[in-house]
Amino acid sequence: MRRLAVVFLACVAVTPAAAQTVRRGGDAAADKGDGDDAAPATPAAKGDDDDDILAPVPTKGDKKPEPATEAKPKAFRLGLVPLVPLGDASKGLADEVTAAALKELGSSAGFDVVPLAVDTGTAGGGQDAAAAKTALADGNAALEKGRAFAEKLQFGKAKKAFESALERMEAAASLLPDAQPLIDCRLGLAEIAARQGQDDEARVQLAFAAVLNPELQLDAKRYPPLFIRTFARERDRALKDKRGVIFVDESGVGGSVEIDGRPTAGAPTRVSEVPPGRHLVRAVREGLPSFGAVVDLKPGEEVTVSPGFVAKGGRSWLDDLQANRFTPESARVVAEAAKQAGLAGALVGVVSKADPQIPTRLVLIDAGGGLAELPPIGFTAGLLDVSIEMIAAREGIDKAYAGGKPEPKAFGSAAVATLIAGAKAGAGVRIAEAKLRYDVTPLKEPTRTRVVDDDKPKTASGDEPAAGDDDDGRALSSGRSGKSARLDDEKDPYKDKVKIPDEVDPDAPLTEQPWFWPAVLGGGAAGAVVLASGTAVTLVALGVLPDPRPASGGDVRLVLP
Repeated sequence: MRRLAVVFLACVAVTPAAAQTVRRGGDAAADKGDGDDAAPATPAAKGDDDDDILAPVPTKGDKKPEPATEAKPKAFRLGLVPLVPLGDASKGLADEVTAAALKELGSSAGFDVVPLAVDTGTAGGGQDAAAAKTALADGNAALEKGRAFAEKLQFGKAKKAFESALERMEAAASLLPDAQPLIDCRLGLAEIAARQGQDDEARVQLAFAAVLNPELQLDAKRYPPLFIRTFARERDRALKDKRGVIFVDESGVGGSVEIDGRPTAGAPTRVSEVPPGRHLVRAVREGLPSFGAVVDLKPGEEVTVSPGFVAKGGRSWLDDLQANRFTPESARVVAEAAKQAGLAGALVGVVSKADPQIPTRLVLIDAGGGLAELPPIGFTAGLLDVSIEMIAAREGIDKAYAGGKPEPKAFGSAAVATLIAGAKAGAGVRIAEAKLRYDVTPLKEPTRTRVVDDDKPKTASGDEPAAGDDDDGRALSSGRSGKSARLDDEKDPYKDKVKIPDEVDPDAPLTEQPWFWPAVLGGGAAGAVVLASGTAVTLVALGVLPDPRPASGGDVRLVLP
């Protein structure tokens, strides 16, 4: 009996332990019971003694385990101003180094780095972006109105709408990526003038449009052949004129220059081979409102454009960096920009080029304007060693901002006389040279017969003027074989020339002369037979036909089909 009692007590003691073991595997497992169908046990709660399978089960009143802690936020943030190229280093190389430094410094565990744009704050820094947006919206609306009025043949309203659109588009020049909106306004005005018979005004507007984009091909489905040929003729005339120069001065330093939407070079730059006329000039610089203007260029002249990013003849923090130095005055300007952006400080620097290395130097500026030079960096081509080279820079920043706060001892107030030893200074003020090039096939004018009379000048040899001179002749096409044939009216740019019916047209076939049929009918069938046979005889000498020559006695040359 005593032995049975001991066995019973032992079973009672073991049963709770077994129940605890099942429950630690999860409530779902306990509900389903043991066996292959039981749910897998869930991990033990954080803080449980995993080695003790008999640990007490937490009750509902116990505190729930805390989730895993998130990464601590970085102690402070710095701004990185785009690095400035020196000497032979290009802006593209400086931008590439800036991007690599931004990425590498931003990977630090203690601080973050974000891009920072600092206004030169001297000469306006571009133009009013809000006003330009309003002008662009007004211009687009007026352009649509002009097209609608033109379709309804309301030419007066259409002309006013196109003129308004052109004025507003030119006011929005800083936001135009290319010259197409200006061209659309000019083509609209040219179309209205042509429909009203104002040929001179149509040619003027087409010339303005052609200068903006000499490579433009007008849509043959929208415009008649004569309109397209006039556009090509005005383009060729403009390209033959003496070219001019557009000079974007040093106030646009740091910006890229575009002429009629065509990229040229970084400012300051002198762009030559520009056809005379009105041109769209833009200067775009990161971090500042873009600059744009429409300038009027006369043949052989030079026009100066001042974007105003930097004061002409003045100094800014950018001037300091381009001179391979940095002063406390410039540091305070950058520090103020960082403070307004909610940053603890900023980084500025320069990039040079000395094969096989790319020397780089950074200067750390705190929100109070103090300067701290960071160790020199020497990247190799391709920036493959950026992670290794930036270690010293990260360590210098951590030391200067111990605990997230600037260490007064780390920052000084003295100017940095030389950022990169041996680097050429003044790269930013060198004037770049650029030339405009157009891929244009000149219009082929047809060969024409003409009249040279006593009132028109002759060449020194007494011959007729060279082909291409303007006259009132009827257009004829002449091949290499010497045979001539009349052009179709669609190809004839002179078909709309006004003719006086009673006057002699020496370039027209004899059968189209105003005197022909009356003379033939009066002179008998012999004249018609001779003409029908194609024999070139002088019926005038025989007296069959009247003399077709002008009364002035000028020389007449007839070309028969």
